[in-house]
Amino acid sequence: MSMSLADLDRWDPNAIHEVFSAVTGHSEATRQTSQSLGQVMASVPLEGAAHDAAMRASSGIQRDLDLHADQLDAVANAASTAETEVRGIKSDWQKICRMADRWGITIDIETNEILPPNPQPTDPDDIAELERRMGIIHDEIVELLDRANNADRDLAAAIDGANGTMSAADVARELHDGPHTPMDNGLGAGDGLALQSGQLTDRQRQRLTEATTLSPSQLEALQRGDLVLPPDQLGYLIGVSQALGDKTPQQVSDLIGKLGPDGDKLASALHVASNPYISSGVPGQGKPGTVGYVPDRGGKFALPQGLANAPVMQEFYPRPGTPGQPGGGMPKPLAPPMANQQLMALANIAAKGDPGVKMGSGLDVLVLDKAHALVTASNDQALPMGPAGAEMDRTIRSKNSIDPTLQRMLDVVHADSLVIHDAVTGAAVDGLSADSGRGQQFLADMFNHDYADGGKSVGSLFHNIEGQAVVHDPGNATEVALAERAGQTAHAAAFQLGDKWQHLLNLNGAGDSLGQMNPELAQSLSHALSHDIPDMMNNRLEDTRGFGLLDGALGVGEGHAPLAQGVFAVLDSDDAASRYINKAAEGYTVLWHHELAQSIAKSLTTGDSSTIDYADATTIGEMYGIRDHANLVEANDRITDHNLAAQAAYDRRKAWIDGLDGVGSSVPIAGQYASTAAYVLNQMFLGDAPTPSPLGEANIRASTPAQYALAAEL
Repeated sequence: MSMSLADLDRWDPNAIHEVFSAVTGHSEATRQTSQSLGQVMASVPLEGAAHDAAMRASSGIQRDLDLHADQLDAVANAASTAETEVRGIKSDWQKICRMADRWGITIDIETNEILPPNPQPTDPDDIAELERRMGIIHDEIVELLDRANNADRDLAAAIDGANGTMSAADVARELHDGPHTPMDNGLGAGDGLALQSGQLTDRQRQRLTEATTLSPSQLEALQRGDLVLPPDQLGYLIGVSQALGDKTPQQVSDLIGKLGPDGDKLASALHVASNPYISSGVPGQGKPGTVGYVPDRGGKFALPQGLANAPVMQEFYPRPGTPGQPGGGMPKPLAPPMANQQLMALANIAAKGDPGVKMGSGLDVLVLDKAHALVTASNDQALPMGPAGAEMDRTIRSKNSIDPTLQRMLDVVHADSLVIHDAVTGAAVDGLSADSGRGQQFLADMFNHDYADGGKSVGSLFHNIEGQAVVHDPGNATEVALAERAGQTAHAAAFQLGDKWQHLLNLNGAGDSLGQMNPELAQSLSHALSHDIPDMMNNRLEDTRGFGLLDGALGVGEGHAPLAQGVFAVLDSDDAASRYINKAAEGYTVLWHHELAQSIAKSLTTGDSSTIDYADATTIGEMYGIRDHANLVEANDRITDHNLAAQAAYDRRKAWIDGLDGVGSSVPIAGQYASTAAYVLNQMFLGDAPTPSPLGEANIRASTPAQYALAAEL
């Protein structure tokens, strides 16, 4: 008999977990009894036939006890597998219900029917959209019920194994997800110690392997940040992690390297156990290391103290007893402080393990936090004196003693979009309260460093955004979650650029801008922000998520968008970054222009002027106004002569329009309009080249010039 939505709705995974816990305890007790019996018989001082008979009887009893324990293990295995499935199914069911409710669709759990809104739409486009949405709901429910039937089969196997109608081998064969070894926090601590001694048994290795292996659906949930693991599995991994105690990062890194494949599993355990986005679905109970401990979720508390306490900087002093020095030491170090070697080891640990299980991990958070601390120490610490009392050059010092370690740390965490999102937005996670100011300070510190690689490593923190910014399948919860995260991350970065543009155009005493000092960082940011240009203009063209307005809607509409202007000004400080972000903006402008032309054509056909899309006309004008202002600001900052700045701004603006035919494929431009649009925009917005003017009188276009107003009047 197939499951119904009503059956699914009534399922209680906590009840299944209670069965699993009871059976697991019974199994362990049975095995201990068997082992104790064998030890007692081995110590009995008997000989001859009586001894042999007693040993045969004892062996038979032990065999029966072991078989019974195997049966109990099979039951616990089936129950645990079913519990994991049921928790995931219940979580996904709630998401489907929320999606249906948001769309006004009703799901009848008694009949498994999907009912449209009442009243239904009458517009053909709205009807088509409703049908599409109901199709999404239907497909999600079909898949969910299929998973529910599999889980129900596993639960039935547990029941059949418990009442003796199915053997342990048959129960194992019935499970579609494979075997599951009983585990808990205490067993995790024991296996962690065995790993350190290099004496892991086959049973312990199997347990470690199963605990660190996630199914495809679990990996999807981890990407979204809502993975639920069985409490025993999460507790076990916390035990493995904390068993490392006060070992230093170098000691742990050496251990992982020596263990081979088991070392990768240990690294995976550190990632999963420390992840605050992984929950157990049950209330926490007790403390790690105590009998009956049940975690409610992972987090940084699960990391061994030796890793968490890794020092950031190290200094070198002369040995005690140096002649002529008070107390045998010098008041100043022999060399500039440098990145502590333990940080490189910490990064090497985080680089190990299954890449799929790292999203959101507390270990990645620790590496990024230490990288931030290293940047801050490098930026703020007073420098030692060089020859003839001159202060040592900060850039040379950093590039030699700081950046090799810093680059490695950033490279290791750059794929973890969840950890990066939390750092730049100041998210509320793992004991921290929400604080956008904390995120902005993180960005300010990271953008204020002169990187040896031109900003390539720090820029990689934003590489995930461009490819995840647009939702193509609204019914895909993972895709929506990643887009939301990408948009929020991009918004935080854009706010930093827009709010601190003056500083970012003059980062050091030489007046170097972000693009001059770290061109690869500027280029990464231009890619990251390219899809969110319409969001900045409050005129969306794609299904982007999470990127709120930088400037108020009223300000954008009236040409007052200082934050957006600041973003473009900073990105204009590197030629490659400027070309990319402005080509993207030009591509979107073409689309707005096309929408405007279509609305005008429709009004001429129908005689109804209300169909003209005045918002597109306004957006076109504001977009050029923002870019013109940013262009001249950056050029004027780079070239102190005002006339040269005006000419450079004109040349760059002309290149944007002339290059319309080469707009990147990531921008959804209607290609057939590109050449025509380039010609029209050239005539309408470019104008004549500037002539030399006295300082302060350069011919810069305002954000609402006359030609924009004319377009808005159409």
